[in-house]
Amino acid sequence: MQDPEYTSVDREILDGFGLQTVDDPEGFLKVDEQSIVLSIAPNVPVKHIIADIARPAVVIWFHVEEKGTVMLDPNSSRIWKMMKEYDEERLKPDGGWFKDVRVYIRKTESESPFKGITR
Repeated sequence: MQDPEYTSVDREILDGFGLQTVDDPEGFLKVDEQSIVLSIAPNVPVKHIIADIARPAVVIWFHVEEKGTVMLDPNSSRIWKMMKEYDEERLKPDGGWFKDVRVYIRKTESESPFKGITR
């Protein structure tokens, strides 16, 4: 787990649950196809970094849409293309910060958008 704001107390608590914490950029380098990535209002372009590294099993971040607001983690055609590999689930919060957050779950091979197309 990586968060620049983790304190020694945070790290101790997470360690007690068997969760390893790492420093930047080591967390990005550990992302693979079995990872779950949670990124809410980052101050770096997490979506682009992840798109360059791997296709995590699950990503949780703000809704990816073509018309986006200007932010530090913007959407782009590269991100939209990546997200076609995922099913989108909407959270049901009562507004606030999480109203635009989505859970994206990578599609399995049997659910591929190319299913039924022969080579």
